[in-house]
Amino acid sequence: MKSLAGWRYLLGSVVVGIFVWQLVYLSPHWEQLTINRAYLLLLIPLLTLVAWGCEWLKWNLGCKAAGVHHRETKIASFQKGMLTGFITPAALGNFVGRLDGFQKAEQSTLLTHTFMGNGAQFLASIGLGLVGLHFFASQFYLYFPVWVGFLALLLPLVGYFFIRKMRFFRWTWNIAEVGIEMRFVLLILSVVRLLAFLFQLSILLTVFTGHFNVDYLFMSALFYLFTTLSPSVFVGKLLVRESIALWLFPLLGVSGMAALFATSLMWLVNNGLTALWALRVFHQKRVNA
Repeated sequence: MKSLAGWRYLLGSVVVGIFVWQLVYLSPHWEQLTINRAYLLLLIPLLTLVAWGCEWLKWNLGCKAAGVHHRETKIASFQKGMLTGFITPAALGNFVGRLDGFQKAEQSTLLTHTFMGNGAQFLASIGLGLVGLHFFASQFYLYFPVWVGFLALLLPLVGYFFIRKMRFFRWTWNIAEVGIEMRFVLLILSVVRLLAFLFQLSILLTVFTGHFNVDYLFMSALFYLFTTLSPSVFVGKLLVRESIALWLFPLLGVSGMAALFATSLMWLVNNGLTALWALRVFHQKRVNA
């Protein structure tokens, strides 16, 4: 019990410390930040619920396929995935945290479904990111015809829907157990989840710049594309996101301060606070057991 409480306080210190460090880092540039239409910030937590709700539905489908029906077990494993996904890249964290405590047969099915769910999220980022890249190709001195983007998305889509086995070192995954209909559902949920993040970021940019620009949505999709493709093993791709934001959003006339503060709040709401929630609830469940 005490160790869980210690981890809770440690994680809380990490979340608060990182956010405060970001605020201190931005402090010389506060005059560049304006806040308008603050009521739109009420939509941010609602969109967080939508995004994590989609992720829960994906996990629930995997649990159903594995024959795991106990609600408390599913919630606890989901929380573990949120915690380990906070520390490591989310895809790896899902595997590490969610599979803990299950039988070998259950782990195999859950591993396969988690892998396909992560693959669907990757495809969603690639697909919507390519849409954004099409709109802003000229900003990067690229000639990007539609058919190039179509082919770039078609090949991984074909693989996602029709590959039946995959090899990883000594392991062979029989992903045929995840049918085409299930893969389609996972992809739809992943697209909705990503759209929730895109609207979140666009709303924050609107609040901090004082005006709405539909290009915020497309540039946010491009932001998530580059973030997804960027390697990182540190809490939610910290610093990687900020660097990409400073590169992309000023192309739309967004100040560096607004871009950094928006992505920092995104990290706090979608990664930091959700990880704290997961640890708190998990701790309470252990105390009440």
